Amino acid sequence: MKKLHFIIIIFLCLFTQQIFAADESTPLRVGVMFDEDPVSYVTPSGEYRGIGVDIWKEIAIRNNLNYKFIKIKGSILDVVEDAKISKYDVIIGPIAVTNQRLQQVDFSRPFFLSRIGIAVPNEKESFWNILGNFFTKPVLALVVIFFILFVIFTHLFWYYERGKSEQVAKEYNPGIWQSMWYTGIFFLRDVIHDPPSLGGRIVSALWVICALVFITAFTAIVTSTLTLTLFTHQSSLHNPRDLYGKTVAVEAGSEEEVLVKKYGAKVISVKSPVDAVHDLAAGEYDAVVGPYEVLSNVIQHTPSANVHMTSLILSHESFAYVIPTLSKLRQKVDFALTKLQDERWTHDVCSRYAVHFTHSCEF
Repeated sequence: MKKLHFIIIIFLCLFTQQIFAADESTPLRVGVMFDEDPVSYVTPSGEYRGIGVDIWKEIAIRNNLNYKFIKIKGSILDVVEDAKISKYDVIIGPIAVTNQRLQQVDFSRPFFLSRIGIAVPNEKESFWNILGNFFTKPVLALVVIFFILFVIFTHLFWYYERGKSEQVAKEYNPGIWQSMWYTGIFFLRDVIHDPPSLGGRIVSALWVICALVFITAFTAIVTSTLTLTLFTHQSSLHNPRDLYGKTVAVEAGSEEEVLVKKYGAKVISVKSPVDAVHDLAAGEYDAVVGPYEVLSNVIQHTPSANVHMTSLILSHESFAYVIPTLSKLRQKVDFALTKLQDERWTHDVCSRYAVHFTHSCEF
């Protein structure tokens, strides 16, 4: 009897070992959101690339993990639901860690720090819009200061030259008009009147200096304003409150959707903000809100889209690998990812895909 028990125990141990061996040999199902450059995408030759993909490949090598990539296309809501029911062991994509999602799935340590940006159509600048850009507060302030100085120097010139110059009357009304003429002449061209009085010469010299300073400052402002107007994109979105009443496309179930609604925008939910960029120039939306790096990359590779990113950043978010709840894989991924970040290996990956966003991989 004891011998039979011993045989059964040995059999169960061997059977259990075979089950675990089978589990370890079964490739991990790694879902990849394949149209989210620079985080994750598939090249025309079928190669899986991106910041998140390359980091995962290194994590798998260091943990001796067997896996296979599976292309997935859908909204974040669908992707999170797939992870919830363990359809995939890991999901790679620009998926931000949020409190709502943590209640459904687990996340690894973040591998990329992103910003929520806004894409808008390029606006055609009319003559009146360009002209209006010159009337800024600095320009108006400069004009007011110049006018005040002009009045002061005109009176000083008349005070010192009255009765001493045949060209400046002693009486106030005609004398002021004559002095104003000569003050303007000093500003516009070479001096054609040589003041006989010492005070008049000093006032004239000071006025010429002030006029030169004004011309220099005014030229600098006009040049910079013209440059910004003609060579940079202008946008009516300067702060989040400007989104009020505008039609904005955001990914369904994303953090951006909640954020944009808070500012009173008319939200249109789309499967992917990448697809919405192509409809933006056609006038279907006033703006598209999504991960700045992803939207910027789409615009860069689609110059015909005739849209641009604004400088307005609504918020920040962190991308991480989506893992089913209670999965033992998370600890392995976190340990390897932490080591890669300490070694600045992830920084090198970022520099290959997003030169201007390398700080997004610094932890």
